[in-house]
Formats: sequence, structure tokens, C-alpha cells
Amino acid sequence: MFAAVAVLALTSCASESAPTDSISTNGKDLVAAKILEVWPLTVEEGLLECWPDQSVTFTVDDRIYAVNGRARGQLDEHADWADITDIALPGEGVNGSTLDLLDFVSYATNFC
Repeated sequence: MFAAVAVLALTSCASESAPTDSISTNGKDLVAAKILEVWPLTVEEGLLECWPDQSVTFTVDDRIYAVNGRARGQLDEHADWADITDIALPGEGVNGSTLDLLDFVSYATNFC
């Protein structure tokens, strides 16, 4: 299966947007950008993949994280996948809460 791929190099709490740098190699777009005002993950970069079935995953150090609802619904089928909430920064609310991932999921879904 072919998946569209982008490399995201990001920094936490970026105060202003930077232009997106993009190159094309072998039909894949490699993108480095500051995309969100508040970065919700414990890692600063990863590989965003768009699958033909509309699943979106984020790969960090050979570990695949399910990003959107379609991908998260397949966690039982893909024993090697983890939920994106596993690498979400802790939130300020109830014990065990994480930062809101809505902006990240929205960006990833719109990217695809």
C-alpha cells in the first residue's frame, strides 16, 4: 500500500509561524515546518503517513502511532501500532489527562 508521507520537524510552543520547507523525492513530499502554536506531543518530530483507507499515522523511532479515529479503530488489528495519546504531553487538568490533540489531529487529517 502506498502512503503519502511527510517528515515533520517541530518545536514546542512556537510563537510565530515559519514558512514550510518542502522537497519532492520519488513522488513523496518531505515537509519540515512549525505547524502548531502549542505542540501537544512529547516528541519534536516524526513521520506523518496518510493511508488509502483514510487512516493517519505518526511514526517516531520505528514506532507507529494511530492519529485519527479511523487509525485508532484499527489498533486491535495492528499489534505494532500504539495510540497517539501515549506520547501526548500531560495536561493541567485531572490526573492522567493529556493536552488537547484536536489541533494536531485536524492538521494531520487535513494534510492527507
